[in-house]
Amino acid sequence: MDNKRYHIIILGEDTSEIRRFSVKHKWMRLGLIVFICLFSALLFLGGIWYTDYRTLKHEAAPVFEENSWLQKQNLALRKNAESLHDELRKVTFVFLNWQREAEKRYNDLEHKVSHVARLRGDSFFNKESVGGAGAEQVRLLFHDKNMNAFSAVYSHISRKLDALDWVLSAEEETLINRYVYNRGMRPLWPVRGGHITSYYGTRWDPLTGEFFFHNGLDLAHSMGSPIFATERGRVLWSGMAGEYGNLVILDHGGGFSSRYGHLSLCSVKNGDYVEKGSIIGFLGSTGRSTGPHLHFELRINNETINPLKILR
Repeated sequence: MDNKRYHIIILGEDTSEIRRFSVKHKWMRLGLIVFICLFSALLFLGGIWYTDYRTLKHEAAPVFEENSWLQKQNLALRKNAESLHDELRKVTFVFLNWQREAEKRYNDLEHKVSHVARLRGDSFFNKESVGGAGAEQVRLLFHDKNMNAFSAVYSHISRKLDALDWVLSAEEETLINRYVYNRGMRPLWPVRGGHITSYYGTRWDPLTGEFFFHNGLDLAHSMGSPIFATERGRVLWSGMAGEYGNLVILDHGGGFSSRYGHLSLCSVKNGDYVEKGSIIGFLGSTGRSTGPHLHFELRINNETINPLKILR
């Protein structure tokens, strides 16, 4: 029985090549036994592995659940952090914008307070405190993120600034009436037919590229146009004066005066008395000038005022 053989024949495509293999019965039986043993061992090991896997999976389930919960919490915290960051950015933007506006308003009002005091000839002028945010309002703003509280603080301060601005404007009008209109003066335009190229107040300097306070009006007209006295008065100065170029200063009495700069020629001299509407010089571009124009100033107690509030 053991000498029994099993033959395996392999034929080529053209059947010209034939390969023959023979295996004894005992080797076939031995191979089958080995295969069965190996297969049984694999099944046994697989069973052990599957049992261990199920055990580990059961034991790790709480860990996986906790990890999933932590991931959800982490996502929620990230969203909350992003939301808080956005809120902080909005609050910071609003606060910085308010701070810039408040500082500008305060500086403008501080300048106006000094301006009105100088118009009056005083060295001191009482001004109302603009106040500030209370501790409770600050807590509402930064701890409770209550934007309504912030708006209330801003509105409160803004109203006080507006009230102070109104008081100062009214005081300035009163002083103009006292020094000009109540004395029977109705100043005229110093140039006839010209146009305004630069107004009174903060403006951009074309020579330096910076902002500065412009103390008068710039009135453009053709070179050599006559310049007229805005009111009767006495010539305090007639001649070159630094950046003004050729300058005429008229004293109209009672602390009220006028200035005419960048003239090509002054037609009056120091000490002369001139009538309202008389020619005192001719338009030019002398001094610190970028083209033919008249720089015109009106002053009370040597403090400049906006000529547009007086000229008729």
